[in-house]
Amino acid sequence: MSDEPQVRRFLEIFYTARFRTKYPNRWQWQFVNNPFVPRHTLPVWLALDGENVVGQLSLQYSPIWIKGRTQLGAWGVDFGVLPSYRGQGLGFRLQALVAQSVPWLLSAVMDRSAVRIKERLGFIKGPKVQHFRRFCHLSGADILRYLFFKTRSRARAWRVGIRVFGQQLGGVSALAAMLRTANSRYAALKARPHAANSLQIEEFDTFGSEFDKLWEESRAAYGMTTARTAEYLNWRYVECPDLQYRKFRASDGSGVTGFLVLRERNLPELKSVRIVDLFCRPPALSTMENLLQRVVANYVNTYPFIEAACSHPSGVAALRKLGFLPMEEHTPLAGGTLSGEDDVAIAITGWTVTMGDQDWDQFRPVDDEESGFTHPSRPSRLSQHS
Repeated sequence: MSDEPQVRRFLEIFYTARFRTKYPNRWQWQFVNNPFVPRHTLPVWLALDGENVVGQLSLQYSPIWIKGRTQLGAWGVDFGVLPSYRGQGLGFRLQALVAQSVPWLLSAVMDRSAVRIKERLGFIKGPKVQHFRRFCHLSGADILRYLFFKTRSRARAWRVGIRVFGQQLGGVSALAAMLRTANSRYAALKARPHAANSLQIEEFDTFGSEFDKLWEESRAAYGMTTARTAEYLNWRYVECPDLQYRKFRASDGSGVTGFLVLRERNLPELKSVRIVDLFCRPPALSTMENLLQRVVANYVNTYPFIEAACSHPSGVAALRKLGFLPMEEHTPLAGGTLSGEDDVAIAITGWTVTMGDQDWDQFRPVDDEESGFTHPSRPSRLSQHS
């Protein structure tokens, strides 16, 4: 790619200290070695001023099941325009050009500017994706770090107030105790005895042909979702550089009935366990509950919280039953040349989204000189999802 040096320079400027989490390892995996990228193409769209890259929109390709068949989907990622070039419509032009050039342009999480652009372009809204957390071994320091991360783009007064509240008044320690108690009571209220079953839960390393069988047996029950073939799952969760995923499968006498993928996040990230993917053969609720029970039992005494995101009704019900609290909502959006076809809006109402989609799960370090927690990497205030 003749423009790669310029792209590299853009990424250095745009992502600052997070640059190494984006390039070169992740960049090569996401765009060059992705087996679903159309041949002889590099899925990076650029806005140029002369030879300088001043904006970009990249595409993370994956197979998408929609309207009863597998199609090629493109998740918009790494979208941004340099601050000195904003206000000129470059972001809108990039999004519009790509939407006119690919069958499906998809987004699960994005910042407000990207939402406004896609709404102007007529993207179709999918079902709400619930972002859940289950508070476990939570301390005041964990809450303080979380608050600083969440307010990293706010005015300095916010951050000073949080520091005073937390470090000088001890407010976060009391808040941590309240959250632990409330979540424990919520979990106890939701919990019900599970019927005896023959499911076996075990950890594994790679996705074999049994997962192709699981996908083929299950896909008809999903209106729209990422096609979870063994090829895709191995690329996404085994070959992904720099991020280590743990994988658990549920099996009975008929074979694999579901799986769960998680990542243990440790400093310099917010310490937590992130359930990245959860997929089961219908009826899915019981299998999902068993997989989630294994995760909660593993981590309830060692990590501050466990988080997950899901739009599938069975996934939402299973998370609630295991004591997960809904904290945030996201609205996925779909555009592209095929988004205007008949019945697309109906199919999208059944869109299943998890944290494994798009590039929702990334390495995101926490660091702020005012928080009292310092690490080598620091998140850029300019970084955005598309």
